[in-house]
Amino acid sequence: MTVIVSKDNKIIVSKEKQIQVISVATQGPPGPTGPQGLPGEGSGLATRVNFSYGDATPSSLLNLITGKTLIKLEVYITTPFDGTNPYFTIGKTGDSTLLMNSTQSDSKTIGQYATTPLFSSNQDTIIYLYLYPDFDTNNGAGFILIYTS
Repeated sequence: MTVIVSKDNKIIVSKEKQIQVISVATQGPPGPTGPQGLPGEGSGLATRVNFSYGDATPSSLLNLITGKTLIKLEVYITTPFDGTNPYFTIGKTGDSTLLMNSTQSDSKTIGQYATTPLFSSNQDTIIYLYLYPDFDTNNGAGFILIYTS
């Protein structure tokens, strides 16, 4: 394939005796500003944690420091979990479903699942992912985005 740019800003592409002329345009003005995010997500930064069916459980996701608030959890299932009844929860020691229980997601279906727990504590708290892959689970993966303020 041969690419030639002419003086009048046209790109000529030659490919096996075929010639195609493509006009080059200048970039237009910026589009309108999109909608604002939820309060507390200021920077738009999140902690990302990957997980899969074979991970040790419970698995530490984040140490939520005293004075911080866990604003939102977004769980993305990228590879569906197989097996009879695999599921997961997100919580802390003593309350494994505090932030997301098993009915708030479907680990057998690709998708995004979110909660907005607005959880804070008067002491540092480790947030855990509890995986229950089932005896016949051989596949399944995803990632979690954790928003704090």
